[in-house]
Amino acid sequence: MGQMMACHLKGWTESIKPLDVILPVPTTLRTERHRSFNQAETLGLGFSEVSKIPIRTGILVRRSQQAHQYRLTAKEREENMQKAFAISRDGLDLLPRCPRILIIDDVYTTGATIRACTRALCDGGVPSHAIFVATLARVYNSIR
Repeated sequence: MGQMMACHLKGWTESIKPLDVILPVPTTLRTERHRSFNQAETLGLGFSEVSKIPIRTGILVRRSQQAHQYRLTAKEREENMQKAFAISRDGLDLLPRCPRILIIDDVYTTGATIRACTRALCDGGVPSHAIFVATLARVYNSIR
């Protein structure tokens, strides 16, 4: 799926090049153990293979276990994601100077997860204009 995503977004990624790194949204340890994989990382690996943009895990990290998002309202999702992510202790050292980052996730519902990831990167010194986002799906529903 990540490979198809990269092919579909090829024109877009070329128009914003050079992208320096792909950061998949980290999942909770409990979720990863349950599924035995991180879906955003799997997408990112395929995307990286096609686009030749390196993928890095362990830079953006999950701080703690939050409640599952799927049953929460938009407001509850936003609150649930507050301070959910951070840059790892050596994360900034692993990023190029003035990086252009592509955050990859599987689904965009209300944007709370993406905003929390972006906030963590900006708090670490990455300028917001250097952060781009790609998701496999966008959910349009009645979450309020």
